[in-house]
Amino acid sequence: VLFLVLAASRGWGSPAARVWSGAVLGAVLVAVAMWMHRTEARRGGATAVAGTGFAALYLVVAAANRLLGVPEALAVALALAVAAGGLALAGRWRSPLLASGIVVGGAVLAPALVEGPLLVALLLALQLAVAVVAQRHG
Repeated sequence: VLFLVLAASRGWGSPAARVWSGAVLGAVLVAVAMWMHRTEARRGGATAVAGTGFAALYLVVAAANRLLGVPEALAVALALAVAAGGLALAGRWRSPLLASGIVVGGAVLAPALVEGPLLVALLLALQLAVAVVAQRHG
């Protein structure tokens, strides 16, 4: 993550390369977290690594929207996919801490992606995703 921040501040690589690098980093972090979660002693660390991975993926969506000109509707769909993946993983792990982080991350990111009615739609869709997971786990 620090390397990506350094690369962005120094202008290393194109914006597209930095966005793709961030996407790969986020996906790798989530995969490592899933591997870590298999062992009982590593579950706390797995939650932290997964949260970092999903945060990176949220930032990638925002960067793709701002730097690469990804349309707002597609950015909203990608943000919802990240949120849905994070909530699904939190539900599978029965981790309210991870679920809370996913929801707060999505809500904080929303104004960076869109404004007006699309912002309301994004937040309502995020709430719907939370309701599905909450209903599933009572």
